[in-house]
Amino acid sequence: MPEAATPAEAAPWPATAELEPATAWAGLPGVPTQVFRLQAALDTTVSGVRGTTLALPANAFAYADDPEQKAVAGTVEVRLREFVSVADMVLNGLHTASGDNLLETGGMVQLTARTSDGRSCQLRPGAAVLVRLPAPRPVAGMQLFRGVPTAATGRVDWQSPRRALRPRQLRAGAPVFRAGMPLRLFLQRRLVCSEATLRELRRSPQRLRRKMWHEGRRVRVLAAWKAVILLDSAGRARGVRQTAPPTPELRANVERAVAQLPAFLPAYLQAPAEKQPRQRRRTLGVKPPRLRARGVVPVWLTVTKRGRILVKTDKGRPVYPAGIQDPEAPNAEAARQRLGKLSEQELAALETRQLGGYLFTASSLGWLNCDRFYNSNEPKVLFTVRDTEPEDLVCLVFHNLRAVLGGTAAGRRHEFKKVPRGEPVTVLALRRRGTELEMAMTQTAVGGTPLSGLHYQPVTPAQLQTVLRQLDHIGQPGAGGLSSR
Repeated sequence: MPEAATPAEAAPWPATAELEPATAWAGLPGVPTQVFRLQAALDTTVSGVRGTTLALPANAFAYADDPEQKAVAGTVEVRLREFVSVADMVLNGLHTASGDNLLETGGMVQLTARTSDGRSCQLRPGAAVLVRLPAPRPVAGMQLFRGVPTAATGRVDWQSPRRALRPRQLRAGAPVFRAGMPLRLFLQRRLVCSEATLRELRRSPQRLRRKMWHEGRRVRVLAAWKAVILLDSAGRARGVRQTAPPTPELRANVERAVAQLPAFLPAYLQAPAEKQPRQRRRTLGVKPPRLRARGVVPVWLTVTKRGRILVKTDKGRPVYPAGIQDPEAPNAEAARQRLGKLSEQELAALETRQLGGYLFTASSLGWLNCDRFYNSNEPKVLFTVRDTEPEDLVCLVFHNLRAVLGGTAAGRRHEFKKVPRGEPVTVLALRRRGTELEMAMTQTAVGGTPLSGLHYQPVTPAQLQTVLRQLDHIGQPGAGGLSSR
């Protein structure tokens, strides 16, 4: 790990410095640093162990001390730390507030980059990273905040929010078949109609009585159906969905042929370009980031009178990443009518689920936090916890939203400014007495009356981790109010 810079330093500390866990003295591990080594001249997608996905465009990095901001060549080490749970936030001294405004969080990350010889890197002007944060139960109104570490409080303050991307803002690219021959020929050479199936089709009352053009000739058609090949984000075929295949044998033949497909060049979602003068973008050679996506490839199959299976593809058809509605899918019209009745917030939440999480562009490295402002009609009060020491760690874990606030030491008390009155919270306090770690925890509602009488008890690191895991299930996204700020 790189050298750590602690929040207690007198001078401001950079956003690229890694925090030591606030309770390292408790014998608990911090959030691990994940290191990805990539070629700076190539588009690259990396995924963290907690579900964060980063799409890094080619030539996006420059040395932090380079005034000309020229693209870095060679290998760049991208370092990622993911702060997802309440335990991650508490043990690393992170809280969810923008100034005095309470935030509801969907997860935090710290992103840094440096070359193999240790020189710090930053994003070049006009470059951006596409960030996808997982969201099992997404809510509308989430924004990406930039973390600004402050030496005065020893915490990261969240500023400069950017709205999440919507599918309509993304450019979708279709998967590309790369087997040295067209996809239709690859499938046709592996699809066979047996004599028994051909006789069955000829006798079937549902047989087709029409002709179609094929290679400059008109041929008679007995059956036709559509298949949709499902691809994962690496371009590998993961199955096929067929619409009314005429016989079970033909269905099985198509499934076997699809299973033999080599990997496609994956589908992608491309973020909108950062706002830069066109000439400046051309000079820097920075392109918008692309994120690999799951995709679909539709094909149309027909059986001729002589038993030949023909395949047709349409290169011009758009790609539909998994979850985004294909307008030709069954019940598509009914789905569009339902979408028209949704509110803007409900539609935003639906689109977030379609994208597999919250999707943002970040134009700088450092601390990033997916949050939304928490709006409450209750008056805001100064909440105080008494009988604590300045070196104690005291925080509030909220019950109705996923949020954590750290207290500011003021003599023998910790203060929490501008907290909505009546909010149910768990007060968690940790301290070291000699060689023992002690913990106090109580549930209360925020009010103007100071809280006193915390009862500390010895606790082992394992017991503390158990408590923090329990607290992680208290605040759930979507429980609180929403501000349009």
